[in-house]
Amino acid sequence: MWGKTRWDMIRNENIRESWGSIYSRKVENIVENWLRWFDHVERRPIDCVVRRVDQMEDTQILRGRGRPRKTIG
Repeated sequence: MWGKTRWDMIRNENIRESWGSIYSRKVENIVENWLRWFDHVERRPIDCVVRRVDQMEDTQILRGRGRPRKTIG
């Protein structure tokens, strides 16, 4: 968007300063949209898939890395 690449080795802070208020408005817009979505999900019924995933325990989400072991079945 700004015409610079990673090869230019410009720090993020410098880019944010040059963007000024445009950057802050974008961040505010992203946060506002995220909160709107979160409120939408919170109003859904408990048995909805999105709510059930939100209330899962961490032990139910964790899986091992890589391909699963072969099983006889």
